[in-house]
Amino acid sequence: MKPLFLIFCIFLTSCSTTSQKSSELNSASSSKLSIFYTPEDLFQKEFIENTGRLIWIKDSLAWQATDILIDAVDISQIKNGRGWIVHLDKPKAPTVSFYQDIEGNLHVIADVIFDKNFQNPTLQLAPDRNISLQEQSMVTALTTVRASIKEACSPTVNSVVLPMENGWQVYILTSTKEPGVIPVGGHKQYITSADGKDILSDEAYSKSCIKLKAPADSKGVMLTHIVSDFPAPTHVFHNLQTGLTFYVKTERGIWRIHEGIISLLEES
Repeated sequence: MKPLFLIFCIFLTSCSTTSQKSSELNSASSSKLSIFYTPEDLFQKEFIENTGRLIWIKDSLAWQATDILIDAVDISQIKNGRGWIVHLDKPKAPTVSFYQDIEGNLHVIADVIFDKNFQNPTLQLAPDRNISLQEQSMVTALTTVRASIKEACSPTVNSVVLPMENGWQVYILTSTKEPGVIPVGGHKQYITSADGKDILSDEAYSKSCIKLKAPADSKGVMLTHIVSDFPAPTHVFHNLQTGLTFYVKTERGIWRIHEGIISLLEES
């Protein structure tokens, strides 16, 4: 996993590539292939890049916060847990909050608060604060989606909740503990109502439980993506997570994902 200062850099400033060669390749590809991008293409590409980056940031903060909580308390004693939500609405204090249901009421088990650079996390157990309506809706959306899952590509799944107009995007992510394995299959996006109580739509990013294992000295991986013409946000997520360049073949052509940026290399 990359250091959090790099996460912050990519999130806020969309850092340029670290090598001159990579920059030149990106520039050449962009100028050569920009004619293929319609306004709709550019909107879709930007959405996928930004969503994948947010998934990566929130997932990175969540696993760090989870490790901190596990070190501090016996989580097996926590009953009726309702998962976690990563809050980025306060840039100076991004926070991962853990919840449980006690007699039908939502309570905060703990907050793990990072600084503005996504570093120096501080654990606050049972914080004395109110749960906002937005926070309640996000947890409800997560609970609704998790309750709807009938099967998954891993025994446990991770989750990310992102805001959207009049609703929530809930991403369910396949997890793995296998070293060097990238679980690119089984990820799914759900759209819920604003109150989080109803699932309005869902979209699977694969048709099978695909796993990739890149050789130790590999700098990139290639896969075929058949459910859409563009790469999925989770391909961007895995690119940023692993540092590997992703080459994704769709019906549209071959796409490259490098440092969170999508480029069309070759049209079909």
